[in-house]
Amino acid sequence: MTPYRLVLVFATLLVASCTASAPKLTPDVSQSARNPVGTPPPSGVGVPLPLLPRLPFPAHVAVVLPADGSAALSAVAVRDGLLAAWYATSPSERPTITFHPFTGGAVNVAYQAAVQSGASLVIGPLGKEEVQSLARAGVSRPTLALNYLPDGVVAPAQLYQFGLSPTDEARQGAKQAWLDGRTRAFVATPNDEWGKRVRQAFRLQWEAIGGSTFYAMNTDDHPEALLATMGRIHDPALSRGKGGDFVFLAAPPELAHRLLPALREAGLPVYATSHILTGGSTDNELSGMPVQVIDMPWLVAPNPTDARLRAEIERLWPASFITYRRLYALGVDAFRLAAELPALEKNPSDRVAGATGSLALDTKRQVVRQGVWAHIEGGRLTPVAVKKD
Repeated sequence: MTPYRLVLVFATLLVASCTASAPKLTPDVSQSARNPVGTPPPSGVGVPLPLLPRLPFPAHVAVVLPADGSAALSAVAVRDGLLAAWYATSPSERPTITFHPFTGGAVNVAYQAAVQSGASLVIGPLGKEEVQSLARAGVSRPTLALNYLPDGVVAPAQLYQFGLSPTDEARQGAKQAWLDGRTRAFVATPNDEWGKRVRQAFRLQWEAIGGSTFYAMNTDDHPEALLATMGRIHDPALSRGKGGDFVFLAAPPELAHRLLPALREAGLPVYATSHILTGGSTDNELSGMPVQVIDMPWLVAPNPTDARLRAEIERLWPASFITYRRLYALGVDAFRLAAELPALEKNPSDRVAGATGSLALDTKRQVVRQGVWAHIEGGRLTPVAVKKD
């Protein structure tokens, strides 16, 4: 038997033994979901990959993820990304890993099972409500939650927060526009809770560095009203004699695809969050648009290690990769952060080059993610050089 096949057998047996004591919970998901949370993925993930230098892992990592409800499919993708990173780690450096899925929101029960299994560090849960429930109950091990507590809620000691927050992209968009010499922002976001949160994060950052908001547009408006607003983008009456000099856009793909042609006619540069992209063929419609999109290195310009890992995940699960492409990367980085958190907490100025972005830890133990900028050419993301602060 070749060393490669030995690695696969060893990895599969170890994961199977680690999950044997966890409940065998199968979420109500489609066939494309492959495996329930709490069971190992099929063999073939364990392609040996070169490793980036990193600190030692905790001896035992426990993973707490939902196995039912609206987050079940997302949890499967996070788990598969995490396990892919685990397989890609040298066997001599891999921590023991156990999985503790839960149903019905019983996150605290699963967390206690993880602690009783001997976990040195816990990864999860995934949903905001579950993270809040865990925070209220308290944590007894270093715990990397895969979402964020609401603003103003103080996290208990040992609780770290990491996720794909759109507010990180909004703040980075504000900083980049300022570095590029822009001063007056035309902001376009939905008027739902998500859009208001993104808009507020952008405005706070933008105004803190000296910018002014020219106009805030609700992308939920009727299409004719949106186009009429687009026609007024240079109207000096809206902003004390000066119109906007760029657009910040955060909207779902169908809205963004409708707005961008009008924005092109307006002649202003656009800075957009990753949410305007589908990851599929419809992104071809955005080729040649005057828009810079912020996204994660995993999808724009991955390092050689992550490029191979992404290709392997996409080969194994092509049907789900486009939909869950960012959540696979979240799982990859969650596993890597298990080793990096102590150093990041000790040195707040340090950053880790992750699949989801350049990662740092703030004083609230929240992982702050910095993405990369790209143009859309031929439906693909192409990195662009930008000014640095």
